[in-house]
Amino acid sequence: MSLVTELYRSQLDQLPKSGNHIVAQYDDRSIVVYQAYRPAIGRFAAEHGYFGGEFKFEQLSIL
Repeated sequence: MSLVTELYRSQLDQLPKSGNHIVAQYDDRSIVVYQAYRPAIGRFAAEHGYFGGEFKFEQLSIL
């Protein structure tokens, strides 16, 4: 899947103004969902191949 990227600021007018929403892209084989993490969490995951370190499941937002 080839992901299309845009600056967040350029997408603000297209996003809902209130409530919960999910930013994602999909095709007939894949769904890619955007999830933001603090830099320390992202670095740990990139270096180790799994979430750990400062990452806590209790802090995830569940819709």
